[in-house]
Amino acid sequence: MQGYEVTLPGGLSKAGKLYKKAIFKPVTGKVEQTLIEQKSDSNRPDCITGLLSASLYKIGGFSVDDQLVSELCVADRKFLLIQLAILLNDDLLWLKICCQQCHEYFDVDINRSSLPVKLADNGFPITTIRLGDNVVVARVPNGNDQSVIHELTDDEAMAELLFNCILSVNDSEVTKAFVNQLSELEIENIDQALDQLAPAVCDQIQVSCPDCSYQQQVQLDHINLTGIDKIHFYDEIHTLASQYHWSEASILELPQERRRLYLDLINRSSGYSA
Repeated sequence: MQGYEVTLPGGLSKAGKLYKKAIFKPVTGKVEQTLIEQKSDSNRPDCITGLLSASLYKIGGFSVDDQLVSELCVADRKFLLIQLAILLNDDLLWLKICCQQCHEYFDVDINRSSLPVKLADNGFPITTIRLGDNVVVARVPNGNDQSVIHELTDDEAMAELLFNCILSVNDSEVTKAFVNQLSELEIENIDQALDQLAPAVCDQIQVSCPDCSYQQQVQLDHINLTGIDKIHFYDEIHTLASQYHWSEASILELPQERRRLYLDLINRSSGYSA
């Protein structure tokens, strides 16, 4: 059941070893249907976990489930969403943008595979940081951490994230009291050290409005840009079922490419008879 293989910019850390290969499942209607159902999850980190868990076959030598996907760092999860979008809709992406200055709409095309990716530094996902007399060992945040802080305030989220990601202080377990007494400068030092260690994936692009030439940054939402359209998907299933009288289960087992081939044949046949 192996499909498209990619190399993660960070990697899955297990027992001190880093696994960087991820393999997607072949895209069938069943996989797409599962992705559509997962996309309705209002908890964004859990939605990403569900999308990737449904579409991935292996990470390293490990079978994929929600827990495994939650252990991936934030950038790896973004990277995999981009790769999933390429699988579902090819590399080319068209964006309709409303200019922030003149408010006119214009189109921009980009290649998903050309979005910049920064690889993790040596030692990922763990680093050692000296804060005065304290030696702090911390790890890069992952999907589990995102899910835990999802509904917290900014201050609560930062405290929880620090408590979860700091593995030890002077070779002892971190305490809530230690986290609460950290200064803004110390928190910034921890944040900068983890940012330098972690991989990063582009989630914004700079574009120029063709009408007023205004330069602006556009945020990329990698969940929505997977291009999973519920209405369009079920319209395809309905068309095939109506034309060939196949069951939904049979149609969902078809690879996406073959389903689209049958739909093209139906459209061409309709065109010839018109």
